[in-house]
Amino acid sequence: DNSNLLKEKSKFRLKDDLQEDQDFILVSEDTWNALVNWYGGGPAISRTVVKFEDKFQVEVYPLSLRISFKKGKQEQSDFTEHLFSRTSTVANVKKFACLRGNLLEDNARIWKLEDGKTKLLSAMSENLEEAGIVDRQKIVIEVQSTDGTWPFQHIVDQETKGSKAPAKPGLVGLTNLGNTCFMNSAIQSLSNSAPLADYFLSLEYVKEINKKNPLG
Repeated sequence: DNSNLLKEKSKFRLKDDLQEDQDFILVSEDTWNALVNWYGGGPAISRTVVKFEDKFQVEVYPLSLRISFKKGKQEQSDFTEHLFSRTSTVANVKKFACLRGNLLEDNARIWKLEDGKTKLLSAMSENLEEAGIVDRQKIVIEVQSTDGTWPFQHIVDQETKGSKAPAKPGLVGLTNLGNTCFMNSAIQSLSNSAPLADYFLSLEYVKEINKKNPLG
C-alpha cells in the first residue's frame, strides 16, 4: 500500500523528505505490474527518468503545477493539479494545457500567478526553473476570444506603457543664417540620432578618416 507515501488529498504528490531504499524503492514499470498482479497493492506512483547535468536519474520530486483556463468574459476555471519535470520547458506546459483544453496553441498565452499578480511567460524555450516556476505554482492559460481580443490584454498594455524609457532631451535652437533653416533642421535631426551622435562624440570617426585622399 503506497498511500502512506502521498500527501493528504493528493493522488501523486509525495510527502516531503522521503528517502530512497528507506521509505520506498524504485522499480521499473514491468516489475511494478508483475508485483501488482501477484500481490495486489497500489496506488501506482509513476515517475520519469530525466537528464540532470549529463546524468540520468529518476525525478522523485517533480513540480506540481496548478493549471486554470481563462476564456473571454467567462469565469476562470478551477485549478487542476499536474506534475511536470523541472527540465520541462514553458512550451511543454503550454502544449500540455492546450491538449487538455482542446485549444490551438496560437490562440493561447500562458501566465503565472505570483504575489497576487499575473505575469506573461513569453520565453517558451526556458525550463521551469529558469522561468521562476516553483512547486504548487498557479498557471493560467489565457484563451483568445473569437473577436481576436485577449482577456488579459489590459495587463500587457499597462506593462508596455510602464516600461517605456523616457527619451533623452536633445539640442535645439540653432540660429538661422539667411537660408540655413533646412540645413539646421538636418543638423538637429542628425545630432539627435543617438548612434550617430555617440559615433562622433566617442571620436570613433577619427580612425576612419582617409588622410591619404588627395581630395581631402
